Amino acid sequence: MKRLAVVIDDDADLRDILERTLEADFEVRAVKDGPEGLRACWSEAPSVVLVDMQLPGMGGLEVLRALGGDPRSRGVPIVAFSAARFDSPERGTVLGRPGVRALLDKIDGPRAFLAAARAAAG
Repeated sequence: MKRLAVVIDDDADLRDILERTLEADFEVRAVKDGPEGLRACWSEAPSVVLVDMQLPGMGGLEVLRALGGDPRSRGVPIVAFSAARFDSPERGTVLGRPGVRALLDKIDGPRAFLAAARAAAG
């Protein structure tokens, strides 16, 4: 049985790309927003979660706080990503959140996401 990766991103095209890429190693549950992502994480026990930091509504940092604050998801490794470039203080804020193992730019490409998910999931 494959490990589970949850992808949380509002961009349908990127969700599709990541789903197809990650399927090499993972069963993938791709969702469009933070609340749906949290429900998936809390009900399905993923091996890794990939979270867009610029989600509309419940933003990426809120998702990270919720994941780290709930015993059902506290230990799940996270790969955070964004289309925006982060400066050093912002990178530190994201990378300092419990569970966050990597911070990628959306332009890093599918192979970088797969490598980060593999490394995070162990």
